[in-house]
Amino acid sequence: MRSNAEFDRFISGELKRAADSVEAPSRCKAEIDERIASAESGRQKGGTLQMKKWTVRKIVTAAATCCLLIGTGVFAAGKLTSIVSHGGSEPSITEYEKVSELEAEAGFKMRTEEDFTNGFVFTGGGITNTEGQDEQGSMLSNWKMISLTYKDKGGRTLTIDAEPESAIEQDLSADATEKRTIQGTEVYYNYTEMYLVPPTYKPTAEEEERNQNDPHFNIAYGSDAPETRFISSLAFAKDGVRYYITTFDEVSAEELFGMAEELLD
Repeated sequence: MRSNAEFDRFISGELKRAADSVEAPSRCKAEIDERIASAESGRQKGGTLQMKKWTVRKIVTAAATCCLLIGTGVFAAGKLTSIVSHGGSEPSITEYEKVSELEAEAGFKMRTEEDFTNGFVFTGGGITNTEGQDEQGSMLSNWKMISLTYKDKGGRTLTIDAEPESAIEQDLSADATEKRTIQGTEVYYNYTEMYLVPPTYKPTAEEEERNQNDPHFNIAYGSDAPETRFISSLAFAKDGVRYYITTFDEVSAEELFGMAEELLD
């Protein structure tokens, strides 16, 4: 995971992928409107939003933005149509022993490690409050997600997020780059290419077609010059809890699968 600015670019890019099935609730804070307006420079379509897959949803949550709207197309018509997540940008705990306090607040226990064999060590954590809303922005459900941050000596950073599996239905297998079975649990890996471009950039027909149809490619508006970045993420569910490991840094699939194995051991 890199800077918040990069997350903002990625968020704006995903909002750019708007689909016509989800209306944006009015409850999202003005800060998000400003970020979108700044990054998109008038390019957003009609206020309709939809995230492409679970990977993006959890990357955005891990960014701890103030109040991010995440649309989804997997819910029944007339019912839950969007997700709003919000939490602080600073960790509420920095001592691993206090993870139990987050578990008590969230109402569930998660599998955790203070450090992993690949060198990642716990640095902090917090709670993300999440709501499921209908088309009018009325809350239909709410739950808490635990988000833990890890860093290695080389400065690479990643987050491990956990939420009750019952909170929301998710198809973790959708668009997965790779799947492995670890200790009887299906674990899904996703690798996404981010093409960061200036707000006024006009994609070629080929880029636009790929942006719409390639589940592992995303045009993100907000950079000073075109550049390519990659995002790695992994997801699985165990004992009623869904887990997501996410990073903007160069962490291989083997490392992420290895971390999942340690969590599942």
